[in-house]
Amino acid sequence: HHDRPLCLTPIFNDQYYIDRLDKIKREDPALYQRMSIPRNLYRSATVGTLQTFFVNIDDGSGGSKEVELTAELLAKGQHNAIWADTSQIGSSITLPEAQLYLEALEQETPAASRDSTKGIYDLLLQYFGSPPNKDGDGIVDYLFADLPSGVGGYFSPNDQTDGLGSNKRDMLYIDINMSQNYTFSVIAHELQHLVHASYTRKDLKINEGLSEMAIIICGYGEFGVSFSRYLNSAGDIGWEWESGEGVHYDMGALFTLYYVEQLGDESIKVFLNINQSGWLGFQQLLAHYNISLTTEDWFMNWFIANYLNDKSINPAYGYDYNVGKAKPSVWHVSGQVESDIRTVKERDVNYIYYSSSADSLPITFTSSGASTPLYKSIEFTNSDVVVNDLLDNEEYLVYNDTSTTNGVVFLIANNDKYFSS
Repeated sequence: HHDRPLCLTPIFNDQYYIDRLDKIKREDPALYQRMSIPRNLYRSATVGTLQTFFVNIDDGSGGSKEVELTAELLAKGQHNAIWADTSQIGSSITLPEAQLYLEALEQETPAASRDSTKGIYDLLLQYFGSPPNKDGDGIVDYLFADLPSGVGGYFSPNDQTDGLGSNKRDMLYIDINMSQNYTFSVIAHELQHLVHASYTRKDLKINEGLSEMAIIICGYGEFGVSFSRYLNSAGDIGWEWESGEGVHYDMGALFTLYYVEQLGDESIKVFLNINQSGWLGFQQLLAHYNISLTTEDWFMNWFIANYLNDKSINPAYGYDYNVGKAKPSVWHVSGQVESDIRTVKERDVNYIYYSSSADSLPITFTSSGASTPLYKSIEFTNSDVVVNDLLDNEEYLVYNDTSTTNGVVFLIANNDKYFSS
């Protein structure tokens, strides 16, 4: 599970393209020369057509290289076209497979999707928005090739420009060596990135989270989305994106699934249409729905939901989709504990669990960071579950007048004030 191919899109920024062109100029002057020749905007082609594209592929030794490869158009529908590297056709991809991918894009998705009578493309249009249509032909092109090791697919923002190495079209790159079901999920994931290019770009974890949500909406969640990598290591992950780490996709996916379930499916389009990136955009989303919670409160509810996952206690404390539960960061069987010093990364949480000696447990949390964490306790009594607030550096007593407390988990959340853009 942990070695499933990831999306390459997070690494593409302006500096990436500058560095990449420098490298090509040095190492492959002939390719650089071809990239410098102005390309016509491609118009729609017919099945069997051969064309060349600039693609980032596997270099055969664990790295990647930029090439210009020849691809054949294998299948074409109303809005989608499947291309494949000619050297891979017949071995890594066949005509029937290409037709199967086109069918998933244009005709039907699995029973788990929001509407199985619709293809991935129409579902993305309905729930996310419209792709940019850079080349004016109203078609999204999918190029199947041997992508770099560990990469499932990518969208290159450069293709939406007239810069060097741009294929000047609405194009997604899909690895040719994945299982069929996983390929469907990667197609849905990458198509969200293309659609996203029509709107103000949200931060990396939110953008990748939306692409993971596209997989769920199209009915491929069981093949393409995982939450366990994050839920098993909450507190150690944080919001900052680290490329190549699958756990960040899990965290982004879970964050997105939570607000979409809480606010409704239409919140995806509302969010994409907000002309703000970062937390200001998310605050505007909450404001749009008149949610009287600050971003900090919202995160706290999310952290509780990830641990309890029980909507019967409170609709904000769980999920409808099959998610699982967060694992305690620390588990104490005795109340007499001098706790060690722990770090909680930004916009993340630790769950400190006491399975016994919880009744009448006095406890004090002290922080030594730039900002004070937010603390809550979730107390499990004979009759119910109680959520309470604690303060930094103040003794708190776990106690219930009417029933015995059998266990308690303390949430220590890194309250980063959520100011960062």
